[in-house]
Amino acid sequence: MNLENLRLKKMMSILEGFGIITQPIHSLMGEVVTERNKIVHELRNPDEINEEEARKTIEKAIQCLKGLGVS
Repeated sequence: MNLENLRLKKMMSILEGFGIITQPIHSLMGEVVTERNKIVHELRNPDEINEEEARKTIEKAIQCLKGLGVS
């Protein structure tokens, strides 16, 4: 299995399966991915970004990094 070719959701499941991340971190990662996809694929005007929602998403991403032991 080549990790570079795995989709993010599959990789997240593998990380959880091996106990590298917890289920709550797995869920947070899913939320961050959903928000990221909205910005990348659906946003038409950068002025439409809700700063409070962006801040919450960044905080969730930081929690995910801590869960991975990166920060």
